[in-house]
Amino acid sequence: MKVFFDRGITFPRRALWYNQSEWGQRYPGSKLHVGTGPFVSGTWMLGRNYVGSGYYGSYPPQYLGRLAPMFQDTTKVLHLFSGSLPRSKKYVTLDLKGRPSVKGDAHALVKYFGLAKFHVIYADPPYTKTDAEMYGIPMPNRRVVLAQCSQVLVPGGYLVWLDTVWPMVRSELLVLVGAIHIFRSQNHRLRGALIFRKPG
Repeated sequence: MKVFFDRGITFPRRALWYNQSEWGQRYPGSKLHVGTGPFVSGTWMLGRNYVGSGYYGSYPPQYLGRLAPMFQDTTKVLHLFSGSLPRSKKYVTLDLKGRPSVKGDAHALVKYFGLAKFHVIYADPPYTKTDAEMYGIPMPNRRVVLAQCSQVLVPGGYLVWLDTVWPMVRSELLVLVGAIHIFRSQNHRLRGALIFRKPG
């Protein structure tokens, strides 16, 4: 059975998909708060897990798996600053380093993909200039990259931005609809998964 992205599904409804999923049932404390308004919030304690890809700054363990139930109907997926992700037919990766499916600059997404291409974008940029230096890339301009993300998202599409700061973006481009605090374990940075939706 084919699954089609439905832009009419609200983000609170998507958050309920997570709460009802195996993740939400296995870790009841991780359930997302869905109130009467459009905004969703939560906290994910991902626990002690020092076994990863070996790539500096890779996605936290369980992170993508936990997001998956909310975006189970998204078939056109882009990972920005994709780092250690393997190539896959299920998604497109873009990065300046490594072996992404598209080697390129996140400041110029429209150049590579055109307009309104993706249902969801996952982004895990360098958080600081020091991080960027460790990757051997320039520090991205968050405002420019978010504006580009808006251009390549379909109306009603989502950007999940993992960062240590809340980046600035105009509300006509992207609207913040959710925030999930991400804790790994001691001596790891605290991060936030900020979920933006493109109006339309």
